[in-house]
Amino acid sequence: MTIKHVITDGDGNGLNAHVHKRNGDKGLVCFTEELKEKETLFSFAINPDIGFEMAIDGTFGGTPINVHNGTDNAYWTGSQITGSKITFNDPFSDGSEWTANSIESNKSALGDIWQFAKGSDQDLSSHIAISMDIYILSGWSIGNSVSIYGFDVGVGQVGDAVLLEDYFNETAFGENQAISIPLLDMGLSARTVDSFRFEIANKIGAGPVFYVDNIKIEETSGAKEFTVVAPVETKYYINQFKFTYIDGYVPVLTDSTMPKLPYNTILTVPKLTVGIGFKRIKKGVSLFNASVACLADSTRGGSVLENVYSDGTNTHVTVSTKFEAPVLLDSREEDSLVVTINDDLSGLISFTAVALGYTTKL
Repeated sequence: MTIKHVITDGDGNGLNAHVHKRNGDKGLVCFTEELKEKETLFSFAINPDIGFEMAIDGTFGGTPINVHNGTDNAYWTGSQITGSKITFNDPFSDGSEWTANSIESNKSALGDIWQFAKGSDQDLSSHIAISMDIYILSGWSIGNSVSIYGFDVGVGQVGDAVLLEDYFNETAFGENQAISIPLLDMGLSARTVDSFRFEIANKIGAGPVFYVDNIKIEETSGAKEFTVVAPVETKYYINQFKFTYIDGYVPVLTDSTMPKLPYNTILTVPKLTVGIGFKRIKKGVSLFNASVACLADSTRGGSVLENVYSDGTNTHVTVSTKFEAPVLLDSREEDSLVVTINDDLSGLISFTAVALGYTTKL
């Protein structure tokens, strides 16, 4: 024997739910509303010391420690720990930034390791980053990965291994790029090492052919990080991220209906050496890292130019990136979007970054 069941209004009105039929299908008539209330939020990328203005000089200063430049000078000693695909004095040079020789990795095998050893301890407490130039000749595809980490012969690995490709555009073949890696990212702040090691952390296909030169430990830097985080006790869903540049520039192209904007500059600022870093941090781990050295780097990546206007003296340009799915930042985790300034952008009148989206309460 079955018992008849009725779905009844719980507010005391005595109303019963009913089944509706349409086109042969039957079902309850239901009203739906989003469970979580959404609050629109525009959030600037902020540095706790200087605010949201990113038109700063982020270049290195002080006296760097030279590690290796392809044996053109007698700095630290390069040696192959495992494998045989590294040449420490290859006669490859890419313009005035490079020395006569450089270090070549020619399709190194998975697990190959090479190092640059000082022969004695190096205290890193007065230094801030490791820098180098890199040139990808061929073969670096998604899935190839090269790590770098500190080492001490009496201890082993010191600090954390980081991936080179998180600090430059590995898909840009045939051009010199600068890499800047904060010692903080490597867990080497105020630590001591006697060498740095590179390792093929992952390999797809034949592997890349690439060159490295001018490896240095930098003493000081004006580099700053500007961060977007979720407000306390919220989740922040970010739909768009926008860079806005303002500069003393006249975008007039004679007899044309389009603005005069060079692809290889940021208004009057020449193409950047290191580039504006952009990364997503999830639970304290970097999931994505990109670098923007000129306007074309942004538009090639799918961003679009908006709000292009000028008063005849100064010009305003916004570069907007829309995400296919919202980027989620959870206030309970170490989640953030981080913009890093490594170059001299003080020539701009203003440079800011803003995230657009909405929050929900936890």
